[in-house]
Amino acid sequence: MGVIVKSALILLLIAIAGGFLINQVPAWKERVIEVINPAAKEARLLGELKVGLDELGNNVTDPKNKGLLEKSKNLVDQISSANNKNSGIVRQQVSKIIDAFLDKTPYPADHLNVPAASQSPLVCPPR
Repeated sequence: MGVIVKSALILLLIAIAGGFLINQVPAWKERVIEVINPAAKEARLLGELKVGLDELGNNVTDPKNKGLLEKSKNLVDQISSANNKNSGIVRQQVSKIIDAFLDKTPYPADHLNVPAASQSPLVCPPR
């Protein structure tokens, strides 16, 4: 019985530490999102590819190579627009789920300013 309790405590400690690290290190949070939602990884890679093609465009002088580079840029734009069109809903939902787990408010209603129903103390009606 002691082994089961120790194993459960170790797993709980690892889960808490993992949640803390993901919350404190934004790059890890992005990697977790990419594992859950591959479209997020595709969007990041397409962005890096656009930057690389732009840098390459600054160094290319041959007209034939410039034409190929423009075709490549157009393909990347088409792929990224298709990626954004199809994955927006999934990305939003995954982000909402992760943010719900990592909410920093200590109590659920601390951020709400709800006035009390009555300012006077409750009094029994007269008989």
